[in-house]
Amino acid sequence: MKNVKPLNLKDRVWPTSPHEYLRFEGEGIKKFLQLRAGYEKSAFVGEGQVQVRRLGASSFVKPIPAGESAITALVRHKNGKIYGGTSGRRAHLFFYDPSPDADVVVDAGVVGENMRITGLVADERIYGAAESGDQGFLFSYSPCEVLMKDIDTTGKGMREIFDSPVEDQMFHSIIDPCHSVGKIEILTRIPEAEGVTGLVIDAQRKIIYGLTSKNGSFFSYSISSKTFSLKGRVDSIREFSRKLAIDSTGTIYGAASCGRIFKYSSDVGRVESTSCVIPSLKGREAYNRVDSWALDEQSGVIYGGTIDGILFEFNPPAGKIRCIGKPIDQMRVRALTVGNDGRVFGVGGEPGKCCHLFVYEPIEHQLRDLGVLLATMETPWYGYEVDCAVTGRDGEVYLGETDRISHLFIYFPPIVRRVPAFNNFS
Repeated sequence: MKNVKPLNLKDRVWPTSPHEYLRFEGEGIKKFLQLRAGYEKSAFVGEGQVQVRRLGASSFVKPIPAGESAITALVRHKNGKIYGGTSGRRAHLFFYDPSPDADVVVDAGVVGENMRITGLVADERIYGAAESGDQGFLFSYSPCEVLMKDIDTTGKGMREIFDSPVEDQMFHSIIDPCHSVGKIEILTRIPEAEGVTGLVIDAQRKIIYGLTSKNGSFFSYSISSKTFSLKGRVDSIREFSRKLAIDSTGTIYGAASCGRIFKYSSDVGRVESTSCVIPSLKGREAYNRVDSWALDEQSGVIYGGTIDGILFEFNPPAGKIRCIGKPIDQMRVRALTVGNDGRVFGVGGEPGKCCHLFVYEPIEHQLRDLGVLLATMETPWYGYEVDCAVTGRDGEVYLGETDRISHLFIYFPPIVRRVPAFNNFS
């Protein structure tokens, strides 16, 4: 090592950057400003339109406070409203009514203190999973449309807003699992001091399925009979993915250790392992997990995203998995949803970094990074952390932000243009 000549940094040629144009006048500065403007524009979503809605804070609804607004679950109800759950000092259930006479996020009630809402599903009612420490719960919420079937339905959208419980009525203790305030009802505790992660619903059979967060025990809850049943662990070494998927036949899928797919069907009544394994980066097979799922109801294909940031498609009838690709240069695919036109929208990115919105177009087999979320309506806002997504009735995509102060993002994708009938049309 004594004969190694020290590096003379004075003689080194360093790479230049756009800032070098500041040394020059006139055209140099103009070119620098153009490059900087181009970079700033290219970093953000440039297709379609990105908007946000504050969680409350309008003239007639109260806001969900900072530290309680991180959106960790979203679901669309058949009434067209988007329901969401937050986590933090207090876990809130809220809804967004996109109809023109409303267009506001309303706090529907508080589920509990120091709690995380881990999943939401819907049939006529909204059902959710929440955990506080080592204790998990299932709860339900009845929209006003369900409670007021015998009342004139005109003005329904605004009625639920004004019928929402006031602040001093919203909070209730989670100690009593049968206690309910307003329209929120705690259905059952999860036994053995377990939290809840992963939640799906078989709306036809009126059964909710989920996973416990500690041991990975698969469970069912019958809405009709109000009975809870454990079906067994999904993995013997307690290594499993936190999300579940359900297909159109009512079969539930998840991933055990090393990314191996398991399934549960009510006809068999037990958890079964399959030969399908989700894609992984080389050498990370033992750490492989599914971060998010999304079902294409028309094709039956289930899309999945991994913690390595890989997007894949799973064809349950064929028992095949195909790796689509890695949409961005970060780990994790945090949220997925299938649009009304069959395109798959997702959010990827690591904690502490800016998430990116991406799209997969199955017809063209094209995977594209759309960029960082930046909204200018309803208020200017950058989207850093996003953990859930759902498609609205008209094809808009809702994204749940999970920061200390969070907003509901709404992405309006561009309409896919048809090929012109004649070449002279642009």
